[in-house]
Amino acid sequence: MTVSLIMFIFICESISSSEVSSLSIHYNNTSGHVPQILYPNNNTVEALVGSKLDITCTVLADLPPKTEILVYWLANQSYIEDYSNSTRVTEVQTERREKEASYIDVHLSFSEIKRKDFEINFVCVVLSEEIDQASFIFIKPADILDTRISHNCWTSVF
Repeated sequence: MTVSLIMFIFICESISSSEVSSLSIHYNNTSGHVPQILYPNNNTVEALVGSKLDITCTVLADLPPKTEILVYWLANQSYIEDYSNSTRVTEVQTERREKEASYIDVHLSFSEIKRKDFEINFVCVVLSEEIDQASFIFIKPADILDTRISHNCWTSVF
């Protein structure tokens, strides 16, 4: 918890020196509508070295028209473009509307997981006039034994 708070304070200070609160979240909106990170929620995901992986930062963004929201990923305080100088890791943003709510999805796609990805703190950052928020996810090595057991059970069925 302390490490994530320190990490977030560092991110906030590096993004904007005057408008970002060092307490991770601040609200200026009186309408009751603020962006909210739905996923990730400070958790881990498992992956095998060499496998593909897609992680999506999903933000509930049901805000008044013309409200600007910036959503992006960081990798250990670096922009994704700086973390992966190739197309191995890409970031793509999409917007969608479902029923009464609007969402922003920022997809972080790995064409191939490398060992170095297990040492990185991937952080989804949301910035707007109403809120400054971040949530992290770690990628950890999948348990190969569990993968082999489930694969063997699956193939033995056929």
